[in-house]
Parts: sequence; C-alpha cells; structure tokens
Amino acid sequence: MTKFPERVEFILAGRRISPWGESLGMPEGAAESLKKDPIPGAEILNAIWRSENVNITWLITGKGSPYMVTKCDDEVMMFEELKKLIDEDTWEIDLVHDNNQMAIVLSMNGSYQYKDKEVNHKQVEVISGPIGEKIAKVLRERSLIDENRTVEVDEGTFIKLRDGYIGTYELFGGTKNTGLLADYEYGQDTFEEIIDKCLRYYASLKAASSELVALPLMRAIIEIVESIALDDSIKLTPKQKAKVIATSYRHAQRVGATADTLDKNTILSLVEVA
Repeated sequence: MTKFPERVEFILAGRRISPWGESLGMPEGAAESLKKDPIPGAEILNAIWRSENVNITWLITGKGSPYMVTKCDDEVMMFEELKKLIDEDTWEIDLVHDNNQMAIVLSMNGSYQYKDKEVNHKQVEVISGPIGEKIAKVLRERSLIDENRTVEVDEGTFIKLRDGYIGTYELFGGTKNTGLLADYEYGQDTFEEIIDKCLRYYASLKAASSELVALPLMRAIIEIVESIALDDSIKLTPKQKAKVIATSYRHAQRVGATADTLDKNTILSLVEVA
C-alpha cells in the first residue's frame, strides 16, 4: 500500500468513506478528499489515529504495521506495560487467545477535539507478549472486580492481531459489523482455564529457549572432554564419556559457568574418576 488512499481504504474495511469521515468529526462529504493522494493535515491524521488506533507512521509513510500494538519481549515488560495502564485508568479488558498465546485488549470511552467540537471515540490499547504469574495475578484480581472477557480465535487471526493488522473497527465492530470481540465468554472457570493454558505454553517456550541458550555450553564441554581424553591418553567408554559430560554440564549450570568460563581442571577431575 504505497499510496495514502490505499491505506485509507484498508482502514475503512468496507465502510463508506463519507459517514466514516463524519464520525471522525469531519464536515459532510469532506472525507471524499482522502481518496486523493496528498496526505491531509495533522488534525485529520490525529482523528484517524485516535478513532482507529492506527500506527501513525504507517498511515503517513506505509511503513510498519497498520495498527498500534505494544509488543513485549518478556513477561517483565508485559507486566510493566499492563500495570502502568490499569493503574492510571479504568479499562475494560478482553483477553484474546488461541488456547496458547494471549493478547490483552484494553478499551475505554475517550474523546478528542476536532476543530471546535468534541468527538467521542473508543480508546484502545493492545498488548501482546509472554505472560507470567505476576500478570496472571493482576488479571485474576481484576476479574474479581469486573469480569474479564475471554475471546478465542484461531492462530491465524491471533497472529494478525499480534502483528498489528486488526484495528478498532474489526475488534469492536460498528452498525453493520459485530466485531471480533462480540463473541466473548464470561465466567471465572473459563477465565482460569485460559490463564492456565497460556501460562503453560509460555513456560514451555521459556524452557525451550533456555535449552537453546545452553547449547554452546554443552558443545564446549564435549570438546574439552574429548581433548582431555586425547591429550592424556585416557580411554573412556561411551557410557563413561556421557556421564562425565552430563555431570560437567550440571556443575557448570549450577555455578553459572559459560562456554568461555569453563574450568578445564574441574572437568579433568571428573574424567579421572570416571
């Protein structure tokens, strides 16, 4: 979508441009000008951004994803972003999941100024990333006060939301569209089940990641064991070698050693008693 009108058409998602423009605060028929290539002024861009949760960089340049999503690399960042928002304002919370991954959609009524009038809109924040026990605790506390809504989607839809390709209109709908979040479920049992599933999924990813990070350490230990056996003419059976490698690996992890800081003498002592 290299041209501005193409990006506007994407945001419209089938809506007629004139009524949409009027809902943003524009005079009747004024939105028709957005079908032309020149990018409009800051006031119109601000109205589109606020009403549609659009990524303003994408709206102006076409670069990046269409909609705003706070993507968190780890559960600490995810927790901080969520806590910052819910501590400041009263948000409604929807938990969108595919039975493994979860995104948190927060919404509340807001308003902005367009020329001399105040325009009401739905303010939306989307946070995506791994969840841990601290986030689960916050969500559980919120669910006791105001039940969180859970919405199950397929993996492809979840990826679109996570990557910023689903905006406010597709999430909440309009006069002719019910929106993705219309098909929600209430209930503490459902909520707890989804939280537990997602916690297990992210814990498994974390464990897998830890194993991947440890591969250089394992390779370094194997190389040291083989060099010791060769240099010192020590004959080890495959079973003995496997035992030395496993013991050395566990010891290295326990003391926080890396591939660069391994103590060769410790491994040598293990080889000698194997």
